[in-house]
Amino acid sequence: MSTTMEDISVAINQINIKKQTLHQSFQTLQTIIPIPNKWSDFDSYFTSLHSSLQTKLTLLQTRPELISFCLHSNGSGLRDFIANADDPLALLPQLPAAYAHAPDPASMVLDAVAEGFYSSGGKKKKVTELGLVRGACLVMLEGLVGFGVGDEVRDKAMEVAKKWFGRYVLGIEEVREVNVLGFLFLVGVYGLVDRFRNDEVVDCFVVVARRRQAVELCRRMVPSDKINDLIHKLINKEMHVTAVKFSIEFQKTDVFPPVRLLEEHKLKSMRVIEDTRHTSVNDPHICNEVMMKEINTLKSIIKCIDEHNLQSEYPKDGLVELVNKLESEVRKSKQAIVKISNDNSGFRKQPTSEHVCKKPKVNKVSPTDVSAVARTVQDDMQIKESHSEESDEVPDHVGQDHNSPGGSSPTDPGPIASSYGFKVVNYGFIGNQMPADVGSGFYVAQPNPPSANNSNGWISD
Repeated sequence: MSTTMEDISVAINQINIKKQTLHQSFQTLQTIIPIPNKWSDFDSYFTSLHSSLQTKLTLLQTRPELISFCLHSNGSGLRDFIANADDPLALLPQLPAAYAHAPDPASMVLDAVAEGFYSSGGKKKKVTELGLVRGACLVMLEGLVGFGVGDEVRDKAMEVAKKWFGRYVLGIEEVREVNVLGFLFLVGVYGLVDRFRNDEVVDCFVVVARRRQAVELCRRMVPSDKINDLIHKLINKEMHVTAVKFSIEFQKTDVFPPVRLLEEHKLKSMRVIEDTRHTSVNDPHICNEVMMKEINTLKSIIKCIDEHNLQSEYPKDGLVELVNKLESEVRKSKQAIVKISNDNSGFRKQPTSEHVCKKPKVNKVSPTDVSAVARTVQDDMQIKESHSEESDEVPDHVGQDHNSPGGSSPTDPGPIASSYGFKVVNYGFIGNQMPADVGSGFYVAQPNPPSANNSNGWISD
């Protein structure tokens, strides 16, 4: 059996290499005969197949280390093991079976998560190490979905949640999505939703709304009459694409029409581009940065149209043409900057040693030349300032409102796995699915944990 599993694992790991070879063959074939299908169609199919096979293979393996940690209620050991794994997210589907061997899974996970996320004791962790540990904590919490939680453990979890909320969600300059997502998982898994105000929970979801987990979390934690408030806040944060997702998922399109939201987002983006063209006409670097940001916004609208099948209501051809035109404009601007830089590279010569020793020649300036000298000095100062600005990279969180839990940047920060510190992308829900009668909470008041053979779960879309 082990040899067979190894063979399967090797074959799955070679899928990407074989897909690249197939892509090259496809491109060659396209030059010979017309092919009705696009490569993106094949790529999407192979990617889906790869993900499905990897998940099934993972479910067939039960790592003995995970079982050992759980048998001995060694939550901190399990957390560190996950954090240091080559593929931490691949361990997620194995956790429910491993948790079944723990005397009290909810208590074990709570202790590990509380200590790992914000413990002030012990040596101070490096930023990278802390990111991996927090990512492992989130994986542990998600793996716990569906397990029973006793009243004593729930009360203890509430104390942790209050500290977590006060320390990582409120009163800080920068609200990190991973902190808020961890808080929401903690509240949901341990059945603490009714112990926090609805507006506090809604504000937290504004922070993590772009994440794949957000819709399912929201479905279980936010009352239906508060969904409108959430979508309004997303729109106010200029997160129109995300607002469209929630509008469709929660059947609110009559109140928040997707086409109207996307068109508003497009028009706002175009206004920003036009304003930048006028205000930054003498600074092509800044202009290009703003243009690229808004191009990404327009691309997100196109992606939204595809994902939600809105092509018939909102044709994307005009948007695609617009994006191509803007990208061409930026490309030509960058080429012009490079050309000017190359032309001027030899204009000013560095002083040699003999020049340094000589006393500089002082020209007498007549009163009528004073204004010309002033203009020259002013121009030099502007040149120096522009070079100083060019050396600073524009951070991803520019324009972010960090004073409230709802402070999210208008641009997509990337896959959630990257914010965990993990290299793996497409992090979705894999764990035990909640019974239909659970209500807004995640926990199930059951005497025994789910069987290791339980196949029901949250499957990533």
